[in-house]
Amino acid sequence: MGKNRPKIDIVIPAYNEEKILKRNMETLAGYLEEHMPGQCSIIIVDNASRDNTGRIASELSSLFGNITCTARKSRGRGGAIREAWSKSTADVMCYMDADLSTGLDILGEAVDSLSGGGYDLAVASRLKEGARVKRSVFRSFISRRYNSILRFIFRNRQFSDAQCGFKAANRKAVEQVVPQVRDNKWFFDTELLVLSEIGGLRIRDIPADWNERVDTRVNILSTIFEDIYNIIRLRLSLLARSARK
Repeated sequence: MGKNRPKIDIVIPAYNEEKILKRNMETLAGYLEEHMPGQCSIIIVDNASRDNTGRIASELSSLFGNITCTARKSRGRGGAIREAWSKSTADVMCYMDADLSTGLDILGEAVDSLSGGGYDLAVASRLKEGARVKRSVFRSFISRRYNSILRFIFRNRQFSDAQCGFKAANRKAVEQVVPQVRDNKWFFDTELLVLSEIGGLRIRDIPADWNERVDTRVNILSTIFEDIYNIIRLRLSLLARSARK
């Protein structure tokens, strides 16, 4: 049975995470050793940090056999995920935010969905019935409005929360869809899911246990404008693609 267990790479994009990285990666490594021994590798991607994130990631890689680290010269969560997933040889590729806001028990359910459940992607949702979420009213409102706009424009039905910080994909999904995704920042998640559903892939939407960490480095207003631009760009791109058929 052990020989049939899928190999899993978990990518952790990390930008200026010196305060939490060591503690959280020790927590994640311990969880994996207990619940999924020998299956998982953690890949920390230092996303052009300006603090000691890179040094801490390097120290962690020397302490833990299942942790490796790499560094990028340019920022962008999407770019970090793209780069790591594209180089991965694993059967299942995940990413989690370094703050571990998403409960770790979702890992097993996601992997089971991809390795034997007939799904190509598995995503955490803070908006699906059954989710247990601790979050500010303002951020919950913004998230619900954003995802409502997506459903109105793209008619997606398989996912309810495009931006939650956990996603997993099998090799088929990564090879088919990731090269089509143009955004390298926060919209990467949305574009990945929209293109996956349009491409006929199956997505498992999993209610999340989620505990908000307020990230003051994220400029909400700027991110909103970027998202609006990218939604329009993606919609026009899909219309052009449809017209060429």
